[in-house]
Amino acid sequence: MDYGRGEQKPSLNKVKPVLEHLGQTVHYFGKNGNAAAMKLVGNLIVALELEALAEGLVLAQKAGLDLNTVMEVVKVR
Repeated sequence: MDYGRGEQKPSLNKVKPVLEHLGQTVHYFGKNGNAAAMKLVGNLIVALELEALAEGLVLAQKAGLDLNTVMEVVKVR
């Protein structure tokens, strides 16, 4: 899990050791609200990836492809 913080850097330095034990990486995004904006960006990217996967699977099914084979090819588990 990654952690993003948007606040004053001295405040981040106080809590960074704790956050590093909770997740793999800690990112500093500057002013308050920037980490929340980054979270929205990440959520949008994941949502679009899921939508693309769903559309691809519908196309594969309509083309008569075996969905298990399709999933193996695109490495989705």
